[in-house]
Amino acid sequence: MKVKFGWLACLAILVTVSVSGGSWDSVLAKEDQIAYFDVVPQQPAEIFLGKGGIFMVNSSYSGTAGITRKDPNYLYPSGNLVFVERWIDFQIYDSRGVAFPILWGFNYVYFNLTYDTRQMVDEGALRIYHWDTLKRSWVECPTLLVVDENEPHGRAACVMTSFGLYGLAYEK
Repeated sequence: MKVKFGWLACLAILVTVSVSGGSWDSVLAKEDQIAYFDVVPQQPAEIFLGKGGIFMVNSSYSGTAGITRKDPNYLYPSGNLVFVERWIDFQIYDSRGVAFPILWGFNYVYFNLTYDTRQMVDEGALRIYHWDTLKRSWVECPTLLVVDENEPHGRAACVMTSFGLYGLAYEK
């Protein structure tokens, strides 16, 4: 009886993975991923999670930086954009847990590239976009290739203008 139950459990897992496109990432990647980092004034900081993050050349804050990797969803309509990575949602909180409203300083959002995404960046097809809450749409963030980070493929980066959502996408 125990052997039969074990085989049924394995079969259920196999069917779940098969239905999700044959990838464990598809099965396990539906929850947001969150990480927190302390930031100190006048110090550089790298806030990262998975294949993306934020680099602060010289922090203007004392507090806790929060980075969330989110699966693209219908709450932020993408129109003709196809996102190839989870979005990055970035915010910094003071000692009371209150979010700072304005992003100060020279800060980059980045996405580490794979072979395929590097080819798309080289062709000019893949760019970073920021969710503009006032326009309620995605706005292109001038994207640069940083070749000496995340070797051998580099990373796509752009200078951040505000806190919020950033994503790596191409147009359909």
